[in-house]
Amino acid sequence: MRMKLSSSDRALMMWIVAVSMLPPCAPVFGQRKDPSSLDEQLAKCGTYESIIQTDARIAYCTAIIQANVQAGIKATAFLHRGLARRDKGELERALADFTEAINLYPPYAAAFVDRGVTYSQMKMYEQAISDFDQAVTLMPSLPDAYQHRGITYSVLKQYERAIKDFDKAIQLNQVESANFYNRGVSFLFLRQFDDAIRDLSKAIEMKPNDSRAYEMRGRATFLAGRRSPAIKDFEHALRLDPKNDEARRLLELARK
Repeated sequence: MRMKLSSSDRALMMWIVAVSMLPPCAPVFGQRKDPSSLDEQLAKCGTYESIIQTDARIAYCTAIIQANVQAGIKATAFLHRGLARRDKGELERALADFTEAINLYPPYAAAFVDRGVTYSQMKMYEQAISDFDQAVTLMPSLPDAYQHRGITYSVLKQYERAIKDFDKAIQLNQVESANFYNRGVSFLFLRQFDDAIRDLSKAIEMKPNDSRAYEMRGRATFLAGRRSPAIKDFEHALRLDPKNDEARRLLELARK
């Protein structure tokens, strides 16, 4: 569950992230006339609450980019503007913003992760893997780098590699249900059904309203020859999401 933060808390978090990227002796801000205004822009640039529309987030981030601020703050604004543009489906422009963030601060691991995710969405998988590799090198304790590299390996059907990355992501972050779900699906494609059922059950425990997790566990259970529990999973998946056509198809197949 994502913790909700106030605008002031978000501003403080962005401040901490940006300052952590700077050389020890670097000043944090350039001269500016209205510190409170910039702090407000920082908070709104980095918010993901629906009350701040995507175009407004882009505008707040752009204001920071155009202000007289230190490179670390500007790099953070480029990253968050890239995220907002990616949310709009503007992948090329998002890619350019993540690249600007990296140019401003080359050891920015999070920017490599987000650029890698964007490359993956554009089906530029080699570039995506390269960015995730760089993020892991820069910050070996960053779970998102392993998670998204694992997802990309899964798309490339390199399931053994994917599982190793999900193993590491889970080691670093044991409260993210997606890592268990994704590892379970990788086990499923390797036909390691018991491992798949174990991970998908854990994902369901952590996120009980996930129709896809029930569908995939049902698939693993059905392929393992356990028809009755598979039918229950497909039925539950459909109760959670009546538009889950794949769960409906599998349920009809399991009932034959």
